[in-house]
Amino acid sequence: MPEQKPTREEIEEKIKEVISESIGIDKEKITSGSKLRDDLGMDSFAGIELIYGAEDKFGISILDDEAEKLVTINDLVELVQKKL
Repeated sequence: MPEQKPTREEIEEKIKEVISESIGIDKEKITSGSKLRDDLGMDSFAGIELIYGAEDKFGISILDDEAEKLVTINDLVELVQKKL
């Protein structure tokens, strides 16, 4: 039986966990509309950590030009969804 793809909510939840771990912000304070830089204060190092964490958790690879276009949590969720 083929493995079922995670739902959008599951993807978002896992991404929030990765962000929470990498920048130490309470998961409950992160919304799908949170802007990575403006709202969460992520710098480029934290951004790289986030990308690696997402790649690891979902078994995908995210290209640099794709990563540069990510503004919100929602953008990352959509990108992960496309890649699964």
